[in-house]
Amino acid sequence: MAESVMKHWVEEYDLSWKVDSAGLRTWNVGRKPNERCIKVLQENGLTTDHIGRQVRLLSISSLFEILLTIDIRCTDFNNGLLQL
Repeated sequence: MAESVMKHWVEEYDLSWKVDSAGLRTWNVGRKPNERCIKVLQENGLTTDHIGRQVRLLSISSLFEILLTIDIRCTDFNNGLLQL
């Protein structure tokens, strides 16, 4: 859901940002978003073609300047212990 919202804002505000999304854990790898998520997106005029995957630090460190996390349970990322 966050990826869809961010992509919408990037387009709406004509930003030159690349938006990508990957999980910090493995439980949603290969899965489409939950039906409730898709319903909320549709109710707000948004869509998604996202398939879950896990973040790979080596691949993102050369592609992105900023990494935002929203999983408060992954303290290693949120406390900056895993540096890019």
